[in-house]
Amino acid sequence: MLFGREKECQFITGLMNGRKNIIIYGEEGTGKSAIIHETVSRRKAEKLLYSHSSKTLRESLINPILFHGKETKDVQNKNIAMLRKAFFSMLDREKPAYIIFDHVELVTPRLYYFFLYLMDKKIPLIMISRGIRKKDIDHLRMILFDFIKVEITNLEKPATDKLVDYFVKEFNIKVNHTDDFRKDIYKFSGGNPKIVKELCFMAKDAKYHSCGNCNVRLIDLDHRIGKATGGST
Repeated sequence: MLFGREKECQFITGLMNGRKNIIIYGEEGTGKSAIIHETVSRRKAEKLLYSHSSKTLRESLINPILFHGKETKDVQNKNIAMLRKAFFSMLDREKPAYIIFDHVELVTPRLYYFFLYLMDKKIPLIMISRGIRKKDIDHLRMILFDFIKVEITNLEKPATDKLVDYFVKEFNIKVNHTDDFRKDIYKFSGGNPKIVKELCFMAKDAKYHSCGNCNVRLIDLDHRIGKATGGST
């Protein structure tokens, strides 16, 4: 499903080969995590640690321990001091090639110094965030000069069309005018993969179909209302 992302995967692979610190950023739904999952899946021989959520110091300590899958007994109940000890003991034993911190948001001073300590130990890091401005990552801005920045943007239309075709088959959507459907999905999604999937999923519903046509404008309206009301239309 990573249509149109081979260039990004290859670029990140090259940076990882050079053991660079990397920050991957872009708006919600562009597929940042999926790109990283695909990239690291091709490096099966390497030891990697992954934190699926890294909003706090506690999350950033616990999640790699749980990902490692060993010595996880009562880890959720440990205090920060005990988590630090468990985390760094794991690092000394495993010597990971990379640590990936996903969903990095406003980095507090405590979390900033934790990341800084890892960098001082020469452990390459991959950060995944929605942006690189101060309002996005706060204190992490202070060490961005040590990171290669990789922005993930929305898909161009040819890649969006391929993604739409995939979901038409996956969701068994009845579309008589495929080109018009692709054009409308791109128009209302802007090429955002997450929105493409959500619009296509909604297009399964017969209420959006009439006389062989699919009303993507109405789908988009209901989609926006659903987002504004917390998922209920």
